[in-house]
Amino acid sequence: MSESPVPSPKRPGRLARMRPRTAAAWAASFVIVAVLFVGLMAAVLRFGVLTPSARLLIEARVSGLKLGPVGRLKIEGLGGDVWRNFTLRKLTIADEHGVWLEADKVAAAWDYRALVHRRLQVSGLTADQVTVLRRPSLASKGPPSSGLPVSFDIGSMKFRLKTLPAFSQSPGLYDIDGKLRLLRGGRGETGHIHAASLTHLGDFLDVRFDAGAKKPLQVAAQAQEARGGALAGTLGLPADQPFSVDLKADGAPQGQTGRLDLDLYSGGKRPLWAHGGWTSQGGVIAGRVSLAASSLTRAALRMAGPDAVVALAARRAPATSSWPPTGPSTLPRRVPRA
Repeated sequence: MSESPVPSPKRPGRLARMRPRTAAAWAASFVIVAVLFVGLMAAVLRFGVLTPSARLLIEARVSGLKLGPVGRLKIEGLGGDVWRNFTLRKLTIADEHGVWLEADKVAAAWDYRALVHRRLQVSGLTADQVTVLRRPSLASKGPPSSGLPVSFDIGSMKFRLKTLPAFSQSPGLYDIDGKLRLLRGGRGETGHIHAASLTHLGDFLDVRFDAGAKKPLQVAAQAQEARGGALAGTLGLPADQPFSVDLKADGAPQGQTGRLDLDLYSGGKRPLWAHGGWTSQGGVIAGRVSLAASSLTRAALRMAGPDAVVALAARRAPATSSWPPTGPSTLPRRVPRA
């Protein structure tokens, strides 16, 4: 009698062999799937915004953004790499009366990772031309702002600035070069702006400032127009007369010591000047402003007259003094009526 063959055990299928059999294997599989999913979403976020439809969506969301009292922002023609180096065909700012500022062919290089620290970090900002058409209204447009939502750090900015007579009385054309840093929460401002005139060679504006609650105050500004121009016109002064400004202010933190020197000349006159200094023990400051010299101060001229003069002197009281006095009164006695 022959023996019946013993059936061989079935080999597991391919899916069965790939199925995790332990908790560690299940955990490793979950991690791999999660990493793949995160990588896929990062790729979508990184490259999805480069599509034309995504760029149009970004333009629609950014346009209409409120910029405080200066108006609303609008952008057109978004291009380039949105996450690193992007371009704009046109940027405008409009108030309730319409557009008052235009910027053509704007390019910016920035680091989006700094937004994690609530900082907008721009290494380079350029524009073919920025045109100021007129003065903005600066009217209140809602409740007061609570401050900057993020800090701004612009390492370098270069553009050509054009001002029209509605803004500066006389047309102006300048090459602008500078940098700017504004910390949120009012923790400090630092910057340097240099403007070189292209209509009157040699005319310029140079401003440097560094201010903050816990660091020394440093402000320096110089401007010169040999025959007048758009800088004087911007301040409401005659745009056809020589103009110059020299300002220097510095002070220690918390205001222990400081010095202010300001002289502004228009034509043969000095419509604004202020000089003074202070220490922890007191200080003296004096100044004068001619309200009739500028068209921007006409409203104050009608209320206060042609000139405003300020002279202040203060001295810290000795530490031993007290108020009210405890000794005999030195005030004159009231004389009864006859």
